[in-house]
Amino acid sequence: MKTYHTYFGDSQQAESKLKRAESQRVKSDQTSHGIGRHFRRDYEKLSEKVCSFCGLSAVPVVCIILVFVVVVIVVVVIAVVINQSINQSINQLKT
Repeated sequence: MKTYHTYFGDSQQAESKLKRAESQRVKSDQTSHGIGRHFRRDYEKLSEKVCSFCGLSAVPVVCIILVFVVVVIVVVVIAVVINQSINQSINQLKT
């Protein structure tokens, strides 16, 4: 037959196991929320940056793509102008 002391000891053990499980759950919750908070904070910092080239508040990858598109357009325009000037020179030489 169990005495009061054995019931009390069992109760103490159960309480300590419960406290340990709760503290582990709290730690894991804090860790998972901390990771989400870091990602969110880093994304907010990245989205707040202003591009030095275009002056837009954009993610740098978007700005790089924008700069690439602008460079391609400028190269195409220059190629068309050079082509037209060469054609005009050829036409003048023929006459």
